[in-house]
Amino acid sequence: MTLHDSARSARRSRDRWLAGTTAWLTVFAAAASVASGPVTSAYAADTGNCKGVWTGPAEEVVSAATRQSLDLQAWPDGTMGVLPDTSGTYKFFAVDALGGTGALDQRPTVTAGTLENPVSGGATRHSVLNAGGEFTYIGGVEVYQDPGSGTIVQLLHEERDLSSGSSFWSELHLGIVNEAAGTVTDLGAIIRPQVTYAEADSAGRGHDIGGSLGTIINDGGTDYFYLHYVDLLWVSGQIRRTSLSVARAPVSAVIAAAQKGTVTTWSKYHNGVWVQPGLGGASADIDVGRPTQHPNVVRSDALNTYLMATPHQNAVSSWQEMALSASSDAITWAPRVPLFRDPGRRNMYPTIVGTADTHPDLPLRSFWLYYIQVVDGEGWSTTKLLRRKAVCTSGLAAEGVNLKRYFNGTDHWVSTVSPPSDYSLEGSAWYLLSTVQSGTRALYSCQASWDQFVSTDPSCEGVTNAILNTEGWIHTSPPAEPNVAIYRCLRATGDHFVSQFSDCEGHINEFRLGYALT
Repeated sequence: MTLHDSARSARRSRDRWLAGTTAWLTVFAAAASVASGPVTSAYAADTGNCKGVWTGPAEEVVSAATRQSLDLQAWPDGTMGVLPDTSGTYKFFAVDALGGTGALDQRPTVTAGTLENPVSGGATRHSVLNAGGEFTYIGGVEVYQDPGSGTIVQLLHEERDLSSGSSFWSELHLGIVNEAAGTVTDLGAIIRPQVTYAEADSAGRGHDIGGSLGTIINDGGTDYFYLHYVDLLWVSGQIRRTSLSVARAPVSAVIAAAQKGTVTTWSKYHNGVWVQPGLGGASADIDVGRPTQHPNVVRSDALNTYLMATPHQNAVSSWQEMALSASSDAITWAPRVPLFRDPGRRNMYPTIVGTADTHPDLPLRSFWLYYIQVVDGEGWSTTKLLRRKAVCTSGLAAEGVNLKRYFNGTDHWVSTVSPPSDYSLEGSAWYLLSTVQSGTRALYSCQASWDQFVSTDPSCEGVTNAILNTEGWIHTSPPAEPNVAIYRCLRATGDHFVSQFSDCEGHINEFRLGYALT
């Protein structure tokens, strides 16, 4: 979902959520007191080969003030392409959605910097060459650099306003980047929805196609780009949107065509085969019932799997949650694991960046997930670029992580990470494990309105509650090491805390969380 200023948002339905306000006044209801047992969740705790998913707290890497100081008005308006530089820094390819020239309200932008500060080396603008006059927006997103020739191709998300002005229709093109000249040349369309622009316009049905170019798979001795996107199809005479579709083209053919100034043919996956044309063909919905929006798909060699990060639409509101899924073939996807959720905020445009300097696009067991966060009702004025560390912990050695209890006079905060500044330490006798182990279950940090609490439910006991981070893993039965049972407790004020005393120090014992090391 690309974002524009208030003048354009009045015309584009995709921007209406910027002006909306999500009420977040839900107070966590007291649970029944039980001896033991987590709340049952519909969410998975693991995904495919990525077992024991740990998610760290949010880190701000580019503030709204820093973005504005660099004249980055609506950046990054899409997923980013990340390439390592020779100096040990990185180049981040993205788009700034405001301040373009002519009919195009965008500026392809490259920033230079570190993983901690992606804009420390400043920002440069790229001009779009060969853009079709019918398009009102061209967003440059993910990139691929051919290791032999150095050729850089970039996926382009291109949009046409519907005649009603209420929404837009989009397709995917490929561009070739000339860094010396500061240009990206539009080489042509590679993926179009089955529903044409005229048909969508007549029906008043907009479509945000998204698109992720980050996956290369060898099939029968040929390396193919697998491109994941969202299609718009005709199904029984009705227009339907897929949750996720995929198309492919040989890598060698894509690069050879780009060097000649054109594009090669792409084929959509449909009915188990790659026979439908990329331009207007039908496609299979490969993740039915789990809507995606601008997903980012990458390969993890260490896990022998493909990982997909995507905003996940929950049952209450749109795109507050970020989720992770895995696949052995980039076609069949495992159930999603919720990584974090922020009611009242939209988390958009995930970009997975590996921790290895030489291959930031190839995550190992741990990786950074970059994303933008928009506060409901505030638009781009306060939008910032955040990141979180994620780790697939299965198979890694476990370390002890200290679970601490804090208090500010009225409210408790229990976590392995630092609380807000007005909380003081009350107790620190408990240790969780840093990785999933046999006989353990994960403990999550959650928040409902003003109250932070810990839970063994990966959904944090309701889609209106925030998922802050993963705390660690707690034993479900007493281990051989010195340990103590800890309980989740509830004060009459609605304040949750944990205690090693079954009477919860005179308050309500909700249930036993498990056994922590001492």
